[in-house]
Amino acid sequence: VMGGFYVCRALGMSSWLTMVQEIVPPHDRGSYLSRQEWLRQASILLIAVVTATYLVGVSGVDRFLHLMAVGVVAAAASLYFLWRVPD
Repeated sequence: VMGGFYVCRALGMSSWLTMVQEIVPPHDRGSYLSRQEWLRQASILLIAVVTATYLVGVSGVDRFLHLMAVGVVAAAASLYFLWRVPD
């Protein structure tokens, strides 16, 4: 499942820079990409804190299965949005 996700994501991301170049004006590209990177890093930090809080608060091995399930659902949602990107 995860291998398929990464293949589909790689295929979708290969056109990302081309799409950004067509949509975002050249003089705004730097601020757009830096803002995007800042949001990406902030979301990684938030998810790490939420995950750690969940793992500390719940006992048993099933807690890791719950995290994997959330990851698979998030991957499917990501593929849905990549699928909607116009050619």
